[in-house]
Amino acid sequence: MQPNQEIRSKEDLLSHFGSSKQLEILDLQQMEKLLEMDVPPEVWEDASNRNLLSFSQELVQGTKEFRYNGRKIEHIYLISFLTNITELNLPGNNISDISSISKLKTLKILDLSSNIIKDISGLQSLLNLTHLFLSSNKLTSYTVALPNLVDLELENNRITDISAISKLKNLKKLDLGSNIIEDISVLQSLTDLIHLNLQVNKLTSYTLALPSLVELFLSRNKLQDKSGLQHSPKLERLTLSETGTSDLRTIPHQLFGLKDLSLSFNNILEISYLSNFVDLQSLNLGYNKQLSNIGPLQFCTQLTKLRIQKTSITDLWPLQFMKILNTLEMYLTQVVDLHPLQYLYKLEYISAHDACITDVSPLSKLTQLKTVFLSDNKITNQDTLQHHNNFSKYDFSDQEVPTTDELKFYAKILSVHSSHKQISKIQAENRASKFRESMTLYREYVNLQINEQIRAVNTKIEIWAQFIQNSEADQ
Repeated sequence: MQPNQEIRSKEDLLSHFGSSKQLEILDLQQMEKLLEMDVPPEVWEDASNRNLLSFSQELVQGTKEFRYNGRKIEHIYLISFLTNITELNLPGNNISDISSISKLKTLKILDLSSNIIKDISGLQSLLNLTHLFLSSNKLTSYTVALPNLVDLELENNRITDISAISKLKNLKKLDLGSNIIEDISVLQSLTDLIHLNLQVNKLTSYTLALPSLVELFLSRNKLQDKSGLQHSPKLERLTLSETGTSDLRTIPHQLFGLKDLSLSFNNILEISYLSNFVDLQSLNLGYNKQLSNIGPLQFCTQLTKLRIQKTSITDLWPLQFMKILNTLEMYLTQVVDLHPLQYLYKLEYISAHDACITDVSPLSKLTQLKTVFLSDNKITNQDTLQHHNNFSKYDFSDQEVPTTDELKFYAKILSVHSSHKQISKIQAENRASKFRESMTLYREYVNLQINEQIRAVNTKIEIWAQFIQNSEADQ
């Protein structure tokens, strides 16, 4: 390396910092234009290098971005020398003391998620911070007022006190999910919020009036009062799963811009009110076990994703009007007839395992269909799908009435599951190849467990990612 050669990226740095020995002989003070630094663990953890790095202030003072992810370090006192840094990423470590970060006045982005931090008072001096990520730590309160924050993530802590957040007037995104918060009244001052996550807390009411909200996550709170929803007319995404909701009229009809609505794991019996939300693109009604009639969904023709799993639905007729439906989850239902799906040419994913389906021929012309889960049904004509060219995942295991002892599938299938004990031959083919000697199956796996009669004759199969399973197949 030439003394005056510029190092401007982590690739340049790491190509020369391969070992402690190299560090000892480099003239680090020549690296005045270093912008990004990613220190290898053997360098950081070697005590002999700590003084070396600390004395190389010309090097570190030019660093703008520093990453040290998932290395389980405990001490970060060297960080204090990065006096011009703007972005610091230290997630997935064992950091508890962050006092040394208080000197980094130029920081704008700080990621300390997945550590063991209890005290964040040392961050109060970082007035230029715009993004702060503290998810998955040991916090019980949020105590610092950082006026320029626009994004604050505190998910998965033990937080009960959020009073200091009321001072963060510029916040656009706030994540408080998976804490033990009971009172959110202090958030009323955050009128510029666009994204608010409050799911998995101890809330009993939502009465905030936040006019700019676009995304609101309230799932897994036992909400008795949702009156605040009427004051957020811009809402496009709303999650109310597992909130004790039974009457959909608690969702204001003024939210005509809703595109994504999650209502799973509730006590919903009747959904006629949903006909007000004709712009819905994604709807989750799964695990409303007594729901049996989805007729009102015939007006929701913009749906691309629909989840109706674990309900009492038997008739899919309203789905015939959903011409752009892409994803359908309807497992654990009493559905028998798939004919309403036969013209849904945009459908790519269907999960219908553990239902009462006997005839899969309506799926045969859905050329965009890539992923099909049909296990534990009563299918009698799965062979009608054997020439479907686009499947990447196909599961039809545990059928009660298999009609063939030969399983055919296309070589580009990424995952196949079958547990027919009667299957004795496997044939894979596409336009160019057949199941041949030394064939490589890429991506995921072929699961053929319990097929005791299968013999992979004259084949040697190399697995790229995982495995082929069969209890007695020849190797």
